[in-house]
Amino acid sequence: MDFETANEITRALRRLAMLQRGRKSELLRDLGLQPGQDVVLLELARLEQASQITLAQAVEVDEPSVGRSIARLEAKDLVKRRVDPHDSRRRVVELTARGARLIPELEQLYINFAKRAVGEPNSSFHRKLIKTIDETTS
Repeated sequence: MDFETANEITRALRRLAMLQRGRKSELLRDLGLQPGQDVVLLELARLEQASQITLAQAVEVDEPSVGRSIARLEAKDLVKRRVDPHDSRRRVVELTARGARLIPELEQLYINFAKRAVGEPNSSFHRKLIKTIDETTS
């Protein structure tokens, strides 16, 4: 690959990321969310409940950042913290009913973003794209 091709690809990826980030911020604002809170809610939906440490690892941010997100989501009645029924020394976070109702909208938002970014599903292309990104970022 020559530099011009690499530069063209890099610029396209940067533009795509900027467009997606801006559009996602607008759509999240319409749902009363800030960027990053969607990731926390979706991970809680997947995990059902999690400690703050587990949630921070799942969303790949530091624990204080996820703690701030949890506090903001808790203030909006989208998540709640409670004592872990298996270990009274530990607290877990889980979705409230209101938070759970947002999950289908967030899932559809992600589906729309993915389709817009890379088109309709094509399993071999998408597997290669995800593998390449995973290899690049690890």
